[in-house]
Formats: sequence, structure tokens, C-alpha cells
Amino acid sequence: MVFGTGTHPTTRDCLYFIEQIFKDQPIESALDLGCGTGLLALAAAKAGCGKVIAADFNFLAAKTTGNNVILNGLENQVIAVQADAKEIVSYSAELVIANIHYAVMKELISVRAFFEKEFFILSGLLRSEAKDIALKLAQSKARIIETREHDGIWHTFFGTTT
Repeated sequence: MVFGTGTHPTTRDCLYFIEQIFKDQPIESALDLGCGTGLLALAAAKAGCGKVIAADFNFLAAKTTGNNVILNGLENQVIAVQADAKEIVSYSAELVIANIHYAVMKELISVRAFFEKEFFILSGLLRSEAKDIALKLAQSKARIIETREHDGIWHTFFGTTT
């Protein structure tokens, strides 16, 4: 009932970028927007992130994430909340992770607070959606550092707003 088993190409690409960014530098705070089961929030915490807010509009997803946080003993690092991504993006964080629907992502990157984060991982995009998001990011101060894609269908961006 809740998205996020870790087998989807976009989830795997997000995990790849989480591993890469934490290998290169410490990230103290992150937001996992549209967290599903919380897999990406848990990965960020396990990689060394001190504070992660995992948010999903779906109550069952937020509850599932909360349970997974407890099962993994990460209560001191990860908090799960039911909330709108556009509101949570205003919280202070260095990294935004969003493996979400295109419609939500379009709204998310239109919020000024998104561009106050140092890094972003955006995923869940089909080819035409990815082109549109890349164009919107290029028109802002954001810069895509690396793109991963699978079969020309699923796209994931890792980038910076600085």
C-alpha cells in the first residue's frame, strides 16, 4: 500500500546519490519529501545524517515510516510526519530528497525555500517530465551535477543550488 521497497530504478538511483554525497562530505540535515516507507530517510541517517525529516502527505506512509524508524533504531535521527512537501521544504536542511510524482515536484521547485538548500536529489521523473524539470532548474540558480536514467524512461537528478 506504500511505495518504497527499494527495487524501483528511481529509488536505487536516489540511494546511489545518497551514498555518493555522504562519501564526499558530511550532511547534517536532510528532508525526504514523499517518503513512502522512509527508505531514503533511513539511508541518509545510516550514512551519517544527524537529522532527517521524512514527510509524506499519505497518513499510512508517514505511519509506516515511523514504524521503520523504530525498527531500525533511528528515533534520535529521523522524524516521520504527515505533511505537504511544499510546506516541509521550508524547514532548514542541507539536502532535499524527493522521489515523487511530477505534479508535486513541479510545485516543490516553485517554492523559494527549495533553493535555500545546498543539495537536491530529485527522482521519479519520466523522460518528458525530466526535461521540463531540468529546464525549470536551469532557469533558476540550481545546477544539475549528475543525471542517472534507466532505459531512457526513469530520470534522477543530483544537484546543487549554490
